[in-house]
Amino acid sequence: MADDSNVDVEDENILYDLLINTEWPPETDTQVCTKQRIRPSSSSLPPGLIRLANKQINWQLVLARYIVQYTRRHHDPSPQWRRVVWSHDCALLAYADSTGTVRVFDLMGSELFVIPPMASFPGDFSYAAAGLIFLEYTASAQWSAELLVITYGGGLKSYLVSVGTNQSFQENHSFSFSTHYSHGITTAIYHPGHRLLLVGGCESGVDDASRATRCGLTAWRALSGSPHYKQVTSYEDDTSTNQKKGFFTVPSFRLFSRHNNEQDGVFRLSLSPDGTLLAVIHFSGRLSVWDLPSLRQTVSWDQQLQPGFEEINPEWKTSLEKRKKIKDKEQYYSLCEVAWWSDCVLILARCSGSLTVSSVRTLQNLLGKSCEWFQPSPRVTAAHDGGFLSLECEVRLAQKRGRLDSNLGGVASEDEEGEEGDSDSDEESSAKARYSGYVKQGLYYVTEMERFAPPRKRPRTVVKSYRLVSLRSTTPEELYQRKIDNEEYGEALSLAQAYGLDSDLVYQRQWRKSTVSIASIQDYLSKIHKRSWVLHECVERVPENVDAAKELLQYGLKGTDLEALIAIGNREDGGRFILSGDLDVDDAPYEDFLSAEKEMELKREKESRKRQELLARVDFSRLTLEQKELCRSRLKLLCYLDRLATYEDILGGPDAAEQRYDSEFFKKFRNQNIILSARTYARESNVQALDILFTYHGAELLQHRLAILFNFPETTSPHEYTILLPEACVDERGDLGVIPWDEQRHREMDWCEEDQCRTVLDQNLQDHAHFLYEDAPDWLRFRTATPPMDLLTDWYLSRAQDIDSCSRQVDCALSLVRLGKERDIPGLERLCDDLVTMETLVYETACELSLTLRDLQQLGDIDKLRLLMKNSSAERYVKDVFQWMVPFLHRCEKQSGGASEALLREYLVTLSRQDLSLPLAVFQHSRPDSQQKVLGDPDQLMTVALECIYKTHIQTPTVVLEKHGLQKPVSYVRSSQTSTEEAHALMVKLCRHTGRRTPPVSESVWRGVLQDLLDMQHSVYTCLLPDTCHQIFVESLLCSSRPENVVLAGQLIHCSAVSHDVVPVSGSFRDRGRGGLSAKVNYHTAVELVLAAAREYFNSSTTLTDPCIELARECLKLITDCPPAVQEEMDIISSLSVLESFNVNILPLQVRLRVERLSIIEQCISQCSKAYTQSALLLDLASLLRVAGGDEWRCKGQVFSLLAQQALQALDYKTSYIHCQDLMASGYGDGWEVCSLLGQCEGYMDLRARQELLAFSLTYCPPDLQTQSAGPPSSVSPLGGAAGDLLHRTTNRTIEVLASTGLTTKAVLTAVSDHKWWKNQLNYLRPLHVRTQRGREENSGLERQGVNPFYQGLFDDPYVDQSEDVYGSYDAVPQEQFAEVLLRTGKLAETKTEGQTLFPATEVLLQLASDAFPRDMTLSLAYLLALPQVLDANRCFETQSHSALSLQLAAYYYSLQIYNHLVPCLKANTHTLYRADPKELIRLVTQHVTAHSDWPADVEELIGQLQVYNERLTDLTQAQVLQGLGRGVDTRRFSSDAHYKKQTILGLTETLDDSVWRISLSLAQRYSIPLWDIYMTHLEFLFTDSGLSTKDIEGRVDTLALFDCLKSEPESFHSHMSKYVLTSVEGTDLLLYYYTLLEECCGSYCSSVITPDTHIKLLKKLRSVTTGLDYRKMTDEVSDPLAALEPVLTSQNVLSISKLANRLPRPGGGVVSASAVHATWLRKLFWRGDPQVLKRPPQTEQDYLHAYDTCAKYLDRLSYSTWGPLTCSSYSSWGPLTCSSYSTWGPLTHSSYSSWGPLTCSS
Repeated sequence: MADDSNVDVEDENILYDLLINTEWPPETDTQVCTKQRIRPSSSSLPPGLIRLANKQINWQLVLARYIVQYTRRHHDPSPQWRRVVWSHDCALLAYADSTGTVRVFDLMGSELFVIPPMASFPGDFSYAAAGLIFLEYTASAQWSAELLVITYGGGLKSYLVSVGTNQSFQENHSFSFSTHYSHGITTAIYHPGHRLLLVGGCESGVDDASRATRCGLTAWRALSGSPHYKQVTSYEDDTSTNQKKGFFTVPSFRLFSRHNNEQDGVFRLSLSPDGTLLAVIHFSGRLSVWDLPSLRQTVSWDQQLQPGFEEINPEWKTSLEKRKKIKDKEQYYSLCEVAWWSDCVLILARCSGSLTVSSVRTLQNLLGKSCEWFQPSPRVTAAHDGGFLSLECEVRLAQKRGRLDSNLGGVASEDEEGEEGDSDSDEESSAKARYSGYVKQGLYYVTEMERFAPPRKRPRTVVKSYRLVSLRSTTPEELYQRKIDNEEYGEALSLAQAYGLDSDLVYQRQWRKSTVSIASIQDYLSKIHKRSWVLHECVERVPENVDAAKELLQYGLKGTDLEALIAIGNREDGGRFILSGDLDVDDAPYEDFLSAEKEMELKREKESRKRQELLARVDFSRLTLEQKELCRSRLKLLCYLDRLATYEDILGGPDAAEQRYDSEFFKKFRNQNIILSARTYARESNVQALDILFTYHGAELLQHRLAILFNFPETTSPHEYTILLPEACVDERGDLGVIPWDEQRHREMDWCEEDQCRTVLDQNLQDHAHFLYEDAPDWLRFRTATPPMDLLTDWYLSRAQDIDSCSRQVDCALSLVRLGKERDIPGLERLCDDLVTMETLVYETACELSLTLRDLQQLGDIDKLRLLMKNSSAERYVKDVFQWMVPFLHRCEKQSGGASEALLREYLVTLSRQDLSLPLAVFQHSRPDSQQKVLGDPDQLMTVALECIYKTHIQTPTVVLEKHGLQKPVSYVRSSQTSTEEAHALMVKLCRHTGRRTPPVSESVWRGVLQDLLDMQHSVYTCLLPDTCHQIFVESLLCSSRPENVVLAGQLIHCSAVSHDVVPVSGSFRDRGRGGLSAKVNYHTAVELVLAAAREYFNSSTTLTDPCIELARECLKLITDCPPAVQEEMDIISSLSVLESFNVNILPLQVRLRVERLSIIEQCISQCSKAYTQSALLLDLASLLRVAGGDEWRCKGQVFSLLAQQALQALDYKTSYIHCQDLMASGYGDGWEVCSLLGQCEGYMDLRARQELLAFSLTYCPPDLQTQSAGPPSSVSPLGGAAGDLLHRTTNRTIEVLASTGLTTKAVLTAVSDHKWWKNQLNYLRPLHVRTQRGREENSGLERQGVNPFYQGLFDDPYVDQSEDVYGSYDAVPQEQFAEVLLRTGKLAETKTEGQTLFPATEVLLQLASDAFPRDMTLSLAYLLALPQVLDANRCFETQSHSALSLQLAAYYYSLQIYNHLVPCLKANTHTLYRADPKELIRLVTQHVTAHSDWPADVEELIGQLQVYNERLTDLTQAQVLQGLGRGVDTRRFSSDAHYKKQTILGLTETLDDSVWRISLSLAQRYSIPLWDIYMTHLEFLFTDSGLSTKDIEGRVDTLALFDCLKSEPESFHSHMSKYVLTSVEGTDLLLYYYTLLEECCGSYCSSVITPDTHIKLLKKLRSVTTGLDYRKMTDEVSDPLAALEPVLTSQNVLSISKLANRLPRPGGGVVSASAVHATWLRKLFWRGDPQVLKRPPQTEQDYLHAYDTCAKYLDRLSYSTWGPLTCSSYSSWGPLTCSSYSTWGPLTHSSYSSWGPLTCSS
């Protein structure tokens, strides 16, 4: 029984699926097609092996642990002979090519090593690998595995291989099978279970051998030592061997002829999964199966006995390329691959490409009736996880560019090449042609002459495509779904039928993939049984054409009729889609339901009776959920069908709909709110569509008809939508009514649309039109289907106004009103008249284009008339009067009798005030002899004419001028009204005349003058601006010579740039007149007017004490902010009093006009012999007079020079010396003459002072006077007009002078020998240097290295001072500084004394080094190295800009000095120290001094300076990094200022960028800034400026662990948070988190009345009852908490807030009571109301009484102490009641006694 069950399992068919896993890009190969004789191969391999091997594809396929390996790595001329194998652990891959070379790779594809072959000859494959086998090697840990390489020649070599760091190989042993296989071996595999090496070769000629041996199959057991392998023999072999033992053994040979059948042998071996069976493929195509390890043959099939061996791929019969293979199909019968599907099922592949999975017992194909076809000779793997892989190669000819040859064909092996090109032409060739061809071939074979050679064929190009295919067993469900996905619907239906699967899935996929049509509904949808799916498709899918859409909806309706409803109720449907008439889709063809005639006929016959019968069977009150869903679907289908019919009508009918139907639009249209669709059509001005919607959907739309019409564009003419406008008519009773709209229906009402069904379905009609009235709530009054007449009138009025206001197209609005009048809409006459007037204004007069209809309706008739005639010219005025004015007057007369006469009179009289010419033209065309008259009544004509004459405006200026005493005729006014100059002169004359009146006029008179000026300007002199009148008036006030008028002028001007007036504007000048008596002259004009008036007063003064001077001062005082021009005038006025004190006789005008103001100082000094004692007064005077152009330094120098000269002339040497000291202290070089005079004065006995004076004079005197000025301080000679040279500026000139004038040189050296002289010179050197270097700012930042021009080529991007370039021209002379000359002179003096008097060179060297720093750093370093004291160099370094260069130079300097101290340089030549790399020297010195200690004191100081500058350089680098962050960091200040450094690092913490945050932490750690400060600053930033939400702030605080550090200092944390953070916290959530932090950190340190814990409780409770509360103001202990609570108090939260009141402190002490909260709310309730209790504030007496009654309900919540504030504050806080409300207080007080009684008693 067990065997039978195994047989049944074995023969069970396999349900499988083919999948293409990978397809590689095609490869192109060129093959030369030649016909040549097949010569014997040099290889000794069996022909059968070569034949089958050549049929294999080029790629190899091996499988190991889900890793598929295909090989094509190296180019190989014979790729079929390659071998590939994985190691047992899949870590190594061995690959052998056709030459026998073995390459080993790792898992990543890296080549580890190459094992060369023993020998190799072209075309000889005996050294190729017949087998590659990896064995486990455990004898030594050094080697990873053992690799066996077995060649076709029978040789075996064993190699030990290793991977990893010692990857290599080593030959282990060798063996040869040649004694057993004379023709070599063909294949070999290893059986790990029995440790057997199974070897296959050719058949053996020994007759008495075992069957396996005779078939060429042997087994060898691996031994641990020599000979390493031993053949395993059976009992039959042993017996045969014993019988034939003897001294001589004659081997048996079997000879095989070349032309006879080839020798058979083993081609492929394959082990079964359990290792008990061995499948063998022989050269002859025979298949045999052997037991292991006995090698007993269990079954064998010759090729002819194998089922399906002769089958040919059906595609070859239809392919032109493959057809020739059928002629030689025998060569494709043989097996080429064998593998195991299971222990009893084989996988067989043939050269033809057929593949079967066959039973071992019967070779029955378990894949089905036919095999699975692949490309020829596929490679297969063993089965794994229910499937196996196959590698195939498709070969096809490449497309040729030229003509295609007739001999197209593909080749898979070399055997086919000889017959290519001949097969297709056989039938076309004649017998004679064939015979001739054969003769030629024979002659060529014999003679090998080229004339008989066959024509050469072109090389052909083939394209090879490799693909990896997997065959896997599968379940019916998986295969079914995959067939559907692959659109193999026929096979899928077969599977569904065979396995009982749901066939709906197939039809559903076909339905989804196809377009909707009648055919698709019949073929696919009608065969789907699931009702919900079919209904969903009918409802949701929108076909591409209108007929299909209609058909689909009708099909859905047929399945939702009463029959389906009843079947669902009886549970007879089974979820199937049931068509009407109790017919199922499977029972009748679908064509029966497509006939419209039959459908209508059935309806007519059966509808009346069958529908009633079916409805009687339905109880709508007891419908199930499925029945309700069916009804809802039917309603939706009916709606869609109606919308489709409407859409057809909109498109123009069924015929037009077929062409214009848009499925996407219909999909949107059918689901869209019909009211929204109507509004859209209205906005698109689609009148036809809207008409159809109103007709067929009137029940939903007609009540919104007027609102929808509002949506027509205002630019659309109402004539276009005339048919949609509401219309009225007189009914039979004579009443005016609205004509109703003619509604229609597409179909009769369905049973599911009746109320009994809709009620059950909860199909309540919702308001879908709310959007229509959202933006325009006023349209709600038009929401009715039958509007009354007054509402229609209102609609026409509103629509006309909207058209005008939105589009400004009056003609459209007028057309609408006229259409309304045509439709008998009453009440449109006035609007029509206004629109006619509007039309005239817009289209004819072109006046006021911005005027709207609403604006026009608000105007009076007289204003309308003025607008009509506003733009009428004088030439067309009369014509416009008759064209515009007269019709307007007639319309006004029609509306109100007598209105035209009054309007015309008022218009003409008003017009005459400006000009009489236009009224005159009207009067001239009203004469009795005129044909057309404007004024027909003569009496009216005369009356109006006289009134116009009296109202003319020319009389106004003459009256004003006469009132002020200026007589001017009317003709003057008329002639001057257009002249700006004459009008300006008249205004000035009027104001000046008023200012000269005696006695002076009062302020009221001046006010009248200003009013008259503005009136004249407004009425007549419009050529002037009102601002000009104000300026003339103010200027006249300022120049009136009256102080009170000056003060009055100050009230009419802006006295400062910020418009803050010092003197308030007088009440008489505040808010007067129409044109701007309150207007002020602008600031800049006021300054000009004040300066002009002040200068006029100043220049007209005759003495220094003239009264006009004081008037000028008063004018200037009006400008309060005192700009520079005003201050200069004030100073020159102030200087007059000083000049008066010195008795200087000069006019003020002369003071102003004096160009050289120093001469005035000289004049003062000359007038007073003791003026030199009043230096302070004279300095003030010089400052007031702006001596030296305002240069304070030069001004003081010039004054001190004059004072010193006067004191010297008066022989007051001491005072003169004091002034000279001031000169020297200020560094004023031009004062050297007076210093020289005083220094040479023999009467002055203070020799030290004289030496100082001479030293100063020598410093600043010209070079040509220095020699005569230099002499011994004890023998000073007068300078005279000339002096000798002290020392020329160049060295050559100095040597020349010293050599030629020995006496002079001696005198100079004697003079400079005094040490004090040197000290004085050095003191004067500093201010001299400051002035000489003033303005030189190039390279001041020391960003580039300054070098001498001679060496600039040695540096990259140096700075070169062009003034130092003496190589640019032949006559360039180098400029020498005074410090250089001084140094040279000092060294000469030091030489003269032979070193006894040392020259103090430190100051000079420092000066020279500082000067040379920006232009020549090397020279500067040389100066510093020459300093006597090393540390004095700090004075130079500290004055330089801190840059990378300057700091590196300082570090280099101190490194040199330290090195020199430690290793003194005593060589005469340049020491190598100065040639070393500066950076390397700094590094070495720093490293050395850091590694050691205990240095001498002087070296310790140098080390300290080196460390300082290294630190600064590091700081500068850090600062540059910070500057790169783009945060405005000053790098120089960062490296030098410690406070700035700390603030900068703290500022960096104010960021959300994590990289910047990490930088700030590292900087803080480097510069020892407390981490607490860093965290606190960042927390402050998070609360104030980060912009993060409270949740994000909490997350960042937790992430950065800020609070763990901050809570270590609770007092500081509380202080900082209260001072800097609390004021910026906004929002309840953030405040809550703020107080939570305070409570957790420093709850016990808080000194405020409210603790953080209380704050948290208050915030949580107030957050839930209030919105918009200013919590900080409520709890700041300064403001009244009730003031903050009052805005948020309501009836809903007052009780909750009153319970919290006792926690709120008052500013003066105590807490807020609950009664006070209620009292505050009651005041607010009484005066402002409450949304819940008192919905609006009281306005009338009744409202106040009601408000009091409402408040009285809550009076019991008040205490006695809150009554006073409640009643008193009611008046102060909310304002007094109006007079009308006073009467309410009587009853209020009387009626309130009864309610107050209990309250007062209980109090």
